[in-house]
Amino acid sequence: MKVLCFESARNISSDLMVRLEELARPRGIQQSPFWFQTLEQTCTTPDDQIFHLCTVDDDRVPRAYLPLCRPARPRFFKGARELHALSSPYTTEFRPLLPRNSTVTAPLLASLKRYCGSFDLIGFEALVEDDPAYGVTVAALKAAGFLVLDYKGFENWYEPIKQPDFHQYWARRPGRLRNTYTRKSRALERQGNLRIDIFPDCKDLERLLDDYETVYAQSWKEAEPYPEFTPALVRRSAIAGCLRMGVLYLDDKPLAADLWLVSAGRATIFKLAYDDDAKKLSPGTVLTAAMMRYVLEQDQVVEVDFGRGPDTYKKDWLSHLRHRRGLIAFNRTPIGLTAAALHMGKARLKKLLKPNA
Repeated sequence: MKVLCFESARNISSDLMVRLEELARPRGIQQSPFWFQTLEQTCTTPDDQIFHLCTVDDDRVPRAYLPLCRPARPRFFKGARELHALSSPYTTEFRPLLPRNSTVTAPLLASLKRYCGSFDLIGFEALVEDDPAYGVTVAALKAAGFLVLDYKGFENWYEPIKQPDFHQYWARRPGRLRNTYTRKSRALERQGNLRIDIFPDCKDLERLLDDYETVYAQSWKEAEPYPEFTPALVRRSAIAGCLRMGVLYLDDKPLAADLWLVSAGRATIFKLAYDDDAKKLSPGTVLTAAMMRYVLEQDQVVEVDFGRGPDTYKKDWLSHLRHRRGLIAFNRTPIGLTAAALHMGKARLKKLLKPNA
């Protein structure tokens, strides 16, 4: 086994990139190299350092992949030298490509100091607790000598889909949601010509993207922290076949826009917005129902989730709640131990530092 380190996704050879995409495909779009390349290009600063670590066998077949960022400004502890899994406010799940085989994961973790320099802690967020990679990551970090703190992250509403039938799904929704949809869709039709375009059936991606950004600018939402991210993601996920993008029009004026991602049998409601002036017509509700019908009937997904956040309206659409997890792995440096004492508490830290703890 050999560990390779690339300081930019642009430096990864095309053949290795293809193999990494194949390795990531069962875990979903947010583990694919093109996702991390998009984050690197649109959500990092020139002062951040990027490391794409990859363990390969003698035939250069990748066995593990871990993209990391050394931020110019520490996030967890002032003055600390930090590493973080390459993520952003847009990341809704992170499933590290670390196999259970210690002969693969151990060399990768042992190479961190060699390639990334000295550091005091490593941070992970948006981990999927029921994914095998979560337990593998915790075990591998502990085996490498780190003090590991896991914590509850953001809320994620979701719904397992036993049968991809929209009518069955819709019958399980609260009556107020179904009634709102019926009343508002009729009201929209009375107002003028109602039309919903959904990519990939609608091939005019650039027009849909322009209309999405128009709606977003006229919505209640704050400006994007990284405005280049969404356009880049839309174009790349369209090429990868993962994009489902819908826009609702009334007399050719865009009033609502949804951006969903579909991969590995799952759909994530990634972005949605509606024109604030049309709020009383509930165009967002009408569009989201159409998008849900599409991913159930066309994509036959087995799960739908609502990304990040505790917004109360989400439980009308999806019935289950879980939390993504976070990890902080503290190195046994003076600053690392000080940060561990702050985050864990001194009593817990002392217990962890005891032999055989």
